Order: sequence, then C-alpha cells, then structure tokens
Amino acid sequence: MSIDRQLVAYCAPTLAGIKSGSIFNCSYESCDELRRIIRGWNRALNEKGVYLTILKTWESRAMLYVYRPVMLYRDLRVHRAARYLKNAGYTSLNVADAVETLRRRVALGESFPHEIGLFLGYPVGDVEAFVKNRGRNCKYCGFWKVYCDEENTIALFARFKRCINVYMSQWRDGKSVAQLTVAA
Repeated sequence: MSIDRQLVAYCAPTLAGIKSGSIFNCSYESCDELRRIIRGWNRALNEKGVYLTILKTWESRAMLYVYRPVMLYRDLRVHRAARYLKNAGYTSLNVADAVETLRRRVALGESFPHEIGLFLGYPVGDVEAFVKNRGRNCKYCGFWKVYCDEENTIALFARFKRCINVYMSQWRDGKSVAQLTVAA
C-alpha cells in the first residue's frame, strides 16, 4: 500500500483536524529513501499544521506518527494528561520535546508505552483505565479501548469512520493528500 493511501486510510481524522495524531506502519527500501519521503510529506503538509515523524524502524518497516502540534499541545496540557506524562518520565511538555521523548521510548522499549494514547488524542481516563485494567474490562472497543464516556466516544468513532470513508472516496476520485488536509 502506498504511503499516500496509508495516510488517508489511517490518518484521515488527523488530516481533517478532528484528531491530534495517528500512527501507521509502512515498508521502505532504505533509510535515506524513508527520510526523503518524510521530508517531502512535511514540505507538503507542515503549512497546513500537520507533521510526520518516524517513531521506530526495524528491518524494512517503519512506524510513522502523523500529528497536529497545535492540537497535541492542547491535549498534553490537560492537567491529568500532564501529570500522567510527568509520572511516566516526560520532563517537558513542549510538543517537540514530548514527541522526541515518545520516539525514544517507542524505539528503545520492548513493550509499547501506553502514554502513546495521549499523543493519539485518546482521553486520559481511557489511557489510565487501560493501564489499570491491563487492557481488559473495557466498555467498548473501537479505535481504542473505551472505559469512560462510552456514549460520546462511540459517537466520535462514528465520526472518525465517516471521515475515513469520505477521505478514501475523495482520494480514489483523484484528490491528493495535501488537498484533503484541512489547514489549521
């Protein structure tokens, strides 16, 4: 699957400005090629408030993080989220610093750092409950496991699904990722 198709399929809510971040895995031929591709996407999308970065690479696969720094800034400043990140070892909530800390934790860790949910726009209550319950006993499972505010989160998931469907349709009809990306 091409990276532009993956951006639309996995990141449409972020491209649309209704979610602060998304991740996906992609294949690549060489590290130089991957960095070139990321630079190209950043040239095309940064002016609209969307950034791409590599969280982790292994063999010929990479985990890419697509995010809106302005939205992420707001998400990380929520008191409970800030406290959670501080307790997880984040020394700065500056977006660039926090993303770099996340990148180090993902790249070095054998297990996935649960705070990544905060970087993907998940409610802090769901992140905390996921950890407390070890991923079990959720009320609903969709884009993430829901423990709090089930009704509103299910409605949000429906909005994400509609967004993905509309974006995929428009992309198949010839719109580019840049054309589909809403300016901040």
